Amino acid sequence: MQAASPPAAAPAPAPAPAPASDPEGRGASTSRSSPVDDGPDVVNVNGQRWTPRVPTFVKEDARKDERTKTKLNNGQNDAKTVMNLFLLFLPPAWITDTIKYTNLLLDDSDALNKKIDKGELLRFYGYMLALTLQDYLPLDKMWKRQQVAGTTAPPPCFGRFGMTQNRFMKLKSKLRFGPSDSASFDANPWCFVETLIDAWKKHMNEVIIPGWLLAPDESMIAWLGKVGLNDINKCPHRMFVRRKPEPLGVEIKATGDALSELILFMEIVKGKAEKIKPKYWNKENGATAATTMRLSENWFGTGRVVAGDSWFASVRTAEQMLLNGLHFIGDVKTGTSRFPLAYLKEHTHEENGSWATLTSTLDIDGEKKLVYAVSHRRGESVHGFVATCGTTLSGEAHKAYFEDMEERVMAPCERGLRDHTQGGAHS
Repeated sequence: MQAASPPAAAPAPAPAPAPASDPEGRGASTSRSSPVDDGPDVVNVNGQRWTPRVPTFVKEDARKDERTKTKLNNGQNDAKTVMNLFLLFLPPAWITDTIKYTNLLLDDSDALNKKIDKGELLRFYGYMLALTLQDYLPLDKMWKRQQVAGTTAPPPCFGRFGMTQNRFMKLKSKLRFGPSDSASFDANPWCFVETLIDAWKKHMNEVIIPGWLLAPDESMIAWLGKVGLNDINKCPHRMFVRRKPEPLGVEIKATGDALSELILFMEIVKGKAEKIKPKYWNKENGATAATTMRLSENWFGTGRVVAGDSWFASVRTAEQMLLNGLHFIGDVKTGTSRFPLAYLKEHTHEENGSWATLTSTLDIDGEKKLVYAVSHRRGESVHGFVATCGTTLSGEAHKAYFEDMEERVMAPCERGLRDHTQGGAHS
């Protein structure tokens, strides 16, 4: 499946001077980085032919579109308060589906078991949000009218907001977001929660017009409960990812708008179930490129830039983005097929912030489009990036942010990498 072809790339730039005459020239040595069209210096990686260049060779950005800012869709500009924004971003289906499936379990026999309506559901959401900010007391103490022994905080007295503790606990036990019958579970083990994901994707596509830079990434939803199928109290598949703040739970692949940091699109990582029933595009393109395609499908043909970390980055991903009217830049660590990572590591100067550059082309609907590989030295490590846009001219110094939130200059950095990472994605 392909969308509209991307905007035409700029003509290949003229060769740059050798590094000796280039004050910005960090990276590959003179003998190996002089611009060449063919010959022994061409690096062939699994059929992808790369030409070593001076570090600052890519001087013209193949992407000509404006760097647009994020904005609300037409007719949504009255969202000027916190409550307005909350209601704006709340998918309507989260209300209708939750009422529909929760009311199946409420028999309306008395006040405690009455059917829930929109107003009460919004109040319940408000209670849940308030409880996340009150971690000094257990749940059963939050309706106390007297000060709780052992604390200096005023009595929570949550009942004053219109919901009794018994009613809250009843709704909490009966709350449902999707179907939980046997037939639905047999068709999709995630049916009881995937309705939330589907509604979010649809709604965000309607209310947000993202800026020029999209950022696919992984997120974790913590889950410390049981694992199992066909049970709303169990998680169908759980993962452990040590590097995450919440390492145990459900992994989500998501697309964020890099400028506003809003999550626009999500899909659940379902583990073995995906091998039995692969998600679309997986068989033809492999899981990594296919996932990136699904995460950016809503913006095919728009010329936006997708900036991905090492899970998403490969030459194949860059190729698929161009085929579908987008650009790509990403840190290549494991997806090295057709990518000259070994060459970049060998030919990047030892000075912190140095980079080396190679260029190649991709056949996109009969046209040759530029793709380049660029390194960036960060101390003892050298990162390699694949990109279809941006330049390799010297940019602002790469900045790192530490826990104390103090901004510190880390190293010199080429412009394309600086723009597409410090510009909002994966800062």
